[in-house]
Amino acid sequence: MFSSSWRTLTKILVFVFQSAQFLLRATGSIISILWTILTSILQALFQSAKFLLSENDRPENWSPMPKKNGIEVSVHLVELEECSHEYREVLQKFQNTGGNGCIKNIKRIQNPHLYDLYMVRKRKIDKETRRQNNEKKLFHGTNYKNLEKINENGFNRSFCGVHATLFGKGVYFAGDAGYSMKYSDATDSGYKSLYLARVLVGQYTEMQKGNKDLKEPPFNPQTQRHYDSVSGYNGRIFVVFHDAQCYPEYLITLKILKENGPPASNAVVLKKQNNNNNNNNNNNNNNRNTLCFKN
Repeated sequence: MFSSSWRTLTKILVFVFQSAQFLLRATGSIISILWTILTSILQALFQSAKFLLSENDRPENWSPMPKKNGIEVSVHLVELEECSHEYREVLQKFQNTGGNGCIKNIKRIQNPHLYDLYMVRKRKIDKETRRQNNEKKLFHGTNYKNLEKINENGFNRSFCGVHATLFGKGVYFAGDAGYSMKYSDATDSGYKSLYLARVLVGQYTEMQKGNKDLKEPPFNPQTQRHYDSVSGYNGRIFVVFHDAQCYPEYLITLKILKENGPPASNAVVLKKQNNNNNNNNNNNNNNRNTLCFKN
Protein backbone atom coordinates (compact mmCIF):
# COMPACT_ATOMS: atom_id res chain seq x y z
CA MET A 1 0.00 0.00 0.00
CA PHE A 2 2.74 2.45 0.99
CA SER A 3 5.01 1.50 -1.92
CA SER A 4 2.32 2.13 -4.53
CA SER A 5 1.51 5.51 -2.96
CA TRP A 6 5.13 6.62 -3.00
CA ARG A 7 5.56 5.38 -6.56
CA THR A 8 2.66 7.63 -7.49
CA LEU A 9 4.23 10.52 -5.60
CA THR A 10 7.56 9.94 -7.35
CA LYS A 11 5.91 10.10 -10.75
CA ILE A 12 4.24 13.38 -9.76
CA LEU A 13 7.54 14.88 -8.62
CA VAL A 14 9.29 13.81 -11.82
CA PHE A 15 6.53 15.45 -13.82
CA VAL A 16 6.89 18.65 -11.75
CA PHE A 17 10.65 18.69 -12.29
CA GLN A 18 10.32 18.23 -16.02
CA SER A 19 7.67 20.95 -16.14
CA ALA A 20 9.94 23.26 -14.15
CA GLN A 21 12.77 22.74 -16.64
CA PHE A 22 10.43 23.66 -19.47
CA LEU A 23 9.22 26.81 -17.66
CA LEU A 24 12.77 27.84 -16.84
CA ARG A 25 13.78 27.66 -20.49
CA ALA A 26 10.62 29.47 -21.53
CA THR A 27 10.49 32.27 -18.92
CA GLY A 28 13.82 32.35 -17.16
CA SER A 29 12.06 33.22 -13.90
CA ILE A 30 13.55 31.12 -11.09
CA ILE A 31 11.09 32.48 -8.48
CA SER A 32 8.03 31.34 -10.40
CA ILE A 33 9.68 27.97 -10.95
CA LEU A 34 10.37 27.48 -7.23
CA TRP A 35 6.83 28.53 -6.32
CA THR A 36 5.38 26.06 -8.84
CA ILE A 37 7.56 23.25 -7.49
CA LEU A 38 6.73 24.04 -3.85
CA THR A 39 2.96 24.18 -4.32
CA SER A 40 2.99 21.02 -6.45
CA ILE A 41 5.00 19.11 -3.84
CA LEU A 42 2.68 20.21 -1.04
CA GLN A 43 -0.39 19.19 -3.02
CA ALA A 44 1.15 15.83 -3.86
CA LEU A 45 2.12 15.16 -0.23
CA PHE A 46 -1.35 16.15 0.96
CA GLN A 47 -3.09 13.84 -1.49
CA SER A 48 -0.71 10.99 -0.68
CA ALA A 49 -1.19 11.43 3.07
CA LYS A 50 -4.95 11.63 2.61
CA PHE A 51 -4.90 8.37 0.64
CA LEU A 52 -2.75 6.60 3.22
CA LEU A 53 -4.93 7.74 6.12
CA SER A 54 -8.16 6.65 4.44
CA GLU A 55 -6.68 3.25 3.61
CA ASN A 56 -5.36 2.72 7.14
CA ASP A 57 -8.71 3.61 8.71
CA ARG A 58 -10.39 0.66 7.02
CA PRO A 59 -10.77 -2.71 8.79
CA GLU A 60 -7.84 -5.09 8.36
CA ASN A 61 -10.08 -7.87 7.04
CA TRP A 62 -11.36 -5.80 4.10
CA SER A 63 -10.43 -6.77 0.58
CA PRO A 64 -9.10 -4.10 -1.82
CA MET A 65 -11.91 -1.97 -3.20
CA PRO A 66 -12.32 -2.53 -6.96
CA LYS A 67 -12.36 0.36 -9.38
CA LYS A 68 -14.72 1.24 -12.21
CA ASN A 69 -13.42 3.58 -14.90
CA GLY A 70 -10.48 4.36 -12.63
CA ILE A 71 -12.69 5.36 -9.69
CA GLU A 72 -13.12 3.28 -6.55
CA VAL A 73 -16.62 1.81 -6.27
CA SER A 74 -18.70 3.04 -3.33
CA VAL A 75 -19.84 -0.42 -2.17
CA HIS A 76 -18.19 -3.82 -2.48
CA LEU A 77 -19.82 -7.06 -1.28
CA VAL A 78 -17.37 -9.89 -0.57
CA GLU A 79 -18.72 -13.43 -0.23
CA LEU A 80 -16.96 -15.14 2.66
CA GLU A 81 -15.34 -18.55 2.30
CA GLU A 82 -16.98 -21.20 4.48
CA CYS A 83 -13.60 -22.33 5.78
CA SER A 84 -12.63 -18.84 6.97
CA HIS A 85 -12.64 -17.81 10.62
CA GLU A 86 -14.72 -14.77 9.71
CA TYR A 87 -17.47 -16.93 8.18
CA ARG A 88 -17.49 -19.29 11.16
CA GLU A 89 -17.72 -16.42 13.61
CA VAL A 90 -20.83 -14.99 11.93
CA LEU A 91 -22.26 -18.48 11.51
CA GLN A 92 -21.81 -19.32 15.19
CA LYS A 93 -23.54 -16.12 16.31
CA PHE A 94 -26.43 -16.86 13.95
CA GLN A 95 -26.82 -20.43 15.17
CA ASN A 96 -26.33 -19.71 18.88
CA THR A 97 -29.03 -17.02 18.93
CA GLY A 98 -31.93 -18.97 17.45
CA GLY A 99 -31.14 -18.70 13.74
CA ASN A 100 -32.95 -21.30 11.62
CA GLY A 101 -32.73 -22.13 7.94
CA CYS A 102 -30.35 -23.03 5.13
CA ILE A 103 -27.65 -20.43 4.71
CA LYS A 104 -26.95 -19.67 1.07
CA ASN A 105 -24.07 -17.26 1.68
CA ILE A 106 -22.63 -14.64 4.01
CA LYS A 107 -21.27 -11.44 2.50
CA ARG A 108 -19.10 -8.75 4.03
CA ILE A 109 -20.29 -5.24 3.14
CA GLN A 110 -17.47 -2.82 2.41
CA ASN A 111 -18.72 0.76 2.23
CA PRO A 112 -15.90 3.22 3.08
CA HIS A 113 -18.16 6.27 3.27
CA LEU A 114 -20.63 4.64 5.68
CA TYR A 115 -17.79 3.17 7.71
CA ASP A 116 -16.11 6.58 8.07
CA LEU A 117 -19.37 8.14 9.29
CA TYR A 118 -19.80 5.29 11.76
CA MET A 119 -16.27 5.69 13.13
CA VAL A 120 -16.73 9.45 13.57
CA ARG A 121 -19.87 8.74 15.58
CA LYS A 122 -18.07 6.05 17.58
CA ARG A 123 -15.24 8.39 18.54
CA LYS A 124 -17.80 10.97 19.67
CA ILE A 125 -19.71 8.50 21.86
CA ASP A 126 -16.49 6.98 23.25
CA LYS A 127 -15.32 10.45 24.24
CA GLU A 128 -18.62 11.51 25.81
CA THR A 129 -19.15 8.27 27.73
CA ARG A 130 -15.45 7.93 28.64
CA ARG A 131 -15.48 4.24 27.83
CA GLN A 132 -14.78 1.94 24.89
CA ASN A 133 -17.43 -0.81 25.23
CA ASN A 134 -20.17 1.10 23.41
CA GLU A 135 -20.58 -1.29 20.50
CA LYS A 136 -22.65 -4.44 20.06
CA LYS A 137 -23.07 -6.78 17.10
CA LEU A 138 -26.81 -7.14 16.53
CA PHE A 139 -29.18 -8.54 13.92
CA HIS A 140 -31.64 -6.67 11.71
CA GLY A 141 -34.31 -8.22 9.51
CA THR A 142 -35.78 -6.33 6.58
CA ASN A 143 -37.59 -6.60 3.27
CA TYR A 144 -35.37 -7.85 0.45
CA LYS A 145 -36.35 -4.74 -1.54
CA ASN A 146 -34.38 -2.62 0.95
CA LEU A 147 -31.07 -4.45 0.61
CA GLU A 148 -29.53 -2.28 -2.10
CA LYS A 149 -30.54 0.90 -0.25
CA ILE A 150 -29.08 -0.32 3.03
CA ASN A 151 -25.85 -1.52 1.43
CA GLU A 152 -25.43 1.87 -0.25
CA ASN A 153 -26.85 4.31 2.30
CA GLY A 154 -27.03 2.41 5.58
CA PHE A 155 -29.97 1.91 7.93
CA ASN A 156 -32.14 4.87 7.03
CA ARG A 157 -35.05 5.47 9.40
CA SER A 158 -37.29 6.40 6.47
CA PHE A 159 -37.55 2.77 5.36
CA CYS A 160 -36.51 0.95 8.54
CA GLY A 161 -38.80 0.23 11.46
CA VAL A 162 -41.79 -0.56 9.24
CA HIS A 163 -42.77 -3.62 11.28
CA ALA A 164 -41.76 -2.50 14.76
CA THR A 165 -42.25 1.05 16.07
CA LEU A 166 -43.25 0.37 19.68
CA PHE A 167 -40.20 2.13 21.11
CA GLY A 168 -40.02 5.08 18.76
CA LYS A 169 -39.10 6.12 15.25
CA GLY A 170 -35.65 4.59 15.11
CA VAL A 171 -33.81 1.62 13.64
CA TYR A 172 -34.43 -1.65 15.48
CA PHE A 173 -31.89 -4.38 16.20
CA ALA A 174 -31.93 -7.61 18.20
CA GLY A 175 -29.32 -9.78 19.84
CA ASP A 176 -31.16 -12.91 18.68
CA ALA A 177 -31.13 -13.90 15.02
CA GLY A 178 -34.36 -15.83 15.57
CA TYR A 179 -36.12 -12.65 16.70
CA SER A 180 -34.93 -10.54 13.75
CA MET A 181 -35.89 -13.24 11.26
CA LYS A 182 -39.54 -12.52 12.06
CA TYR A 183 -39.12 -9.12 10.42
CA SER A 184 -37.38 -10.38 7.29
CA ASP A 185 -39.75 -10.76 4.34
CA ALA A 186 -39.01 -13.67 2.01
CA THR A 187 -38.58 -13.42 -1.74
CA ASP A 188 -40.82 -15.37 -4.12
CA SER A 189 -38.22 -18.16 -4.09
CA GLY A 190 -38.29 -18.34 -0.30
CA TYR A 191 -35.03 -16.59 0.59
CA LYS A 192 -34.69 -14.22 3.54
CA SER A 193 -32.02 -11.63 4.29
CA LEU A 194 -30.59 -10.84 7.69
CA TYR A 195 -27.98 -8.24 8.61
CA LEU A 196 -25.41 -8.60 11.34
CA ALA A 197 -24.56 -4.99 12.14
CA ARG A 198 -22.20 -3.04 14.32
CA VAL A 199 -24.39 -0.87 16.54
CA LEU A 200 -23.32 1.89 18.92
CA VAL A 201 -25.72 1.34 21.80
CA GLY A 202 -23.55 3.43 24.14
CA GLN A 203 -25.32 4.34 27.35
CA TYR A 204 -28.88 3.11 26.95
CA THR A 205 -32.04 3.00 29.00
CA GLU A 206 -34.55 0.17 29.28
CA MET A 207 -38.03 1.26 28.17
CA GLN A 208 -40.68 0.03 30.59
CA LYS A 209 -43.50 0.96 28.24
CA GLY A 210 -43.79 1.79 24.57
CA ASN A 211 -43.64 5.24 23.01
CA LYS A 212 -44.27 5.21 19.26
CA ASP A 213 -43.66 8.96 18.96
CA LEU A 214 -40.15 8.86 20.45
CA LYS A 215 -37.68 10.55 18.06
CA GLU A 216 -34.57 10.55 20.25
CA PRO A 217 -33.44 8.77 23.41
CA PRO A 218 -34.60 10.26 26.74
CA PHE A 219 -32.46 12.73 28.65
CA ASN A 220 -30.26 11.29 31.38
CA PRO A 221 -30.16 13.72 34.34
CA GLN A 222 -27.16 11.95 35.89
CA THR A 223 -24.87 12.51 32.89
CA GLN A 224 -26.62 15.67 31.64
CA ARG A 225 -26.83 14.22 28.14
CA HIS A 226 -29.30 12.12 26.19
CA TYR A 227 -28.95 8.36 26.27
CA ASP A 228 -27.35 6.99 23.10
CA SER A 229 -30.08 4.42 22.50
CA VAL A 230 -33.01 2.65 24.13
CA SER A 231 -33.63 -1.03 24.77
CA GLY A 232 -36.78 -3.07 25.21
CA TYR A 233 -38.00 -6.48 26.32
CA ASN A 234 -35.26 -6.76 28.96
CA GLY A 235 -32.42 -5.92 26.60
CA ARG A 236 -33.65 -8.17 23.82
CA ILE A 237 -33.89 -5.32 21.32
CA PHE A 238 -32.11 -1.99 20.85
CA VAL A 239 -33.25 1.13 19.02
CA VAL A 240 -30.95 3.88 17.71
CA PHE A 241 -32.10 7.23 16.38
CA HIS A 242 -28.99 8.34 14.49
CA ASP A 243 -28.35 6.69 11.13
CA ALA A 244 -24.55 6.84 11.50
CA GLN A 245 -24.81 4.90 14.76
CA CYS A 246 -25.08 1.55 12.97
CA TYR A 247 -23.07 -0.08 10.19
CA PRO A 248 -24.33 -3.04 8.09
CA GLU A 249 -21.28 -5.30 8.38
CA TYR A 250 -22.57 -8.67 7.12
CA LEU A 251 -25.50 -9.77 4.97
CA ILE A 252 -26.76 -13.32 5.54
CA THR A 253 -28.94 -14.88 2.84
CA LEU A 254 -30.89 -17.95 3.93
CA LYS A 255 -33.88 -20.12 3.15
CA ILE A 256 -36.30 -21.17 5.86
CA LEU A 257 -36.63 -24.90 6.52
CA LYS A 258 -40.16 -26.24 6.31
CA GLU A 259 -41.44 -27.87 9.48
CA ASN A 260 -40.71 -31.61 9.41
CA GLY A 261 -39.64 -31.25 5.79
CA PRO A 262 -36.44 -32.61 4.26
CA PRO A 263 -33.57 -30.20 3.60
CA ALA A 264 -32.38 -29.35 0.14
CA SER A 265 -30.52 -32.13 -1.65
CA ASN A 266 -27.20 -30.28 -1.35
CA ALA A 267 -27.73 -29.25 2.27
CA VAL A 268 -25.75 -30.24 5.30
CA VAL A 269 -28.08 -30.41 8.32
CA LEU A 270 -26.42 -29.23 11.51
CA LYS A 271 -27.81 -29.41 15.04
CA LYS A 272 -26.30 -27.65 18.01
CA GLN A 273 -25.32 -30.81 19.84
CA ASN A 274 -23.40 -32.10 16.80
CA ASN A 275 -21.89 -28.78 15.81
CA ASN A 276 -18.24 -29.63 16.51
CA ASN A 277 -18.27 -32.89 14.55
CA ASN A 278 -20.08 -31.36 11.64
CA ASN A 279 -17.73 -28.37 11.54
CA ASN A 280 -14.78 -30.75 11.21
CA ASN A 281 -16.51 -32.54 8.36
CA ASN A 282 -17.23 -29.26 6.61
CA ASN A 283 -13.61 -28.15 6.90
CA ASN A 284 -12.56 -31.32 5.07
CA ASN A 285 -15.09 -30.70 2.34
CA ASN A 286 -13.89 -28.36 -0.37
CA ASN A 287 -17.31 -28.09 -1.99
CA ARG A 288 -19.52 -25.14 -1.08
CA ASN A 289 -22.70 -26.44 0.55
CA THR A 290 -25.84 -24.87 1.92
CA LEU A 291 -25.65 -24.92 5.71
CA CYS A 292 -28.94 -25.69 7.45
CA PHE A 293 -29.89 -25.27 11.08
CA LYS A 294 -32.81 -26.61 13.10
CA ASN A 295 -33.10 -25.29 16.65
